[in-house]
Amino acid sequence: MTNPRYIPRSFCKDPDAFGLVEQVEWHSVPATSEVEREAAVLQHRVAHKVRRLMRTQHGIEKVSALASAIGAPYDRLQKVLSGRVVMRLEDIARFRLAFGTDFDVAMMRTTSTTPPARLPRRVGRP
Repeated sequence: MTNPRYIPRSFCKDPDAFGLVEQVEWHSVPATSEVEREAAVLQHRVAHKVRRLMRTQHGIEKVSALASAIGAPYDRLQKVLSGRVVMRLEDIARFRLAFGTDFDVAMMRTTSTTPPARLPRRVGRP
């Protein structure tokens, strides 16, 4: 595996909580690292939901069992869910295929964690 540009869990104040608990605190970052931190927040959210679904909806307790069930390499899956490597779109697609609509429903937001938009909205029709 190549060295990543960043390690998602490094943005988390408690890196060991990444993907394990729903609410975590995040480090403040300079503007040059905002995109990576926001990506880490999204990855944490996906990882937490995957762990919750594997246990509550499918009775799978170990990441190794999940890896076997969905045909993913255990080493990569463990690193993705713990924020040690950057999640790829292929990982998200694998979770959607494995959990179906349960994954999509789990990813719906119940509270807003989205930062305010920076681009102004167009007024009127284009």
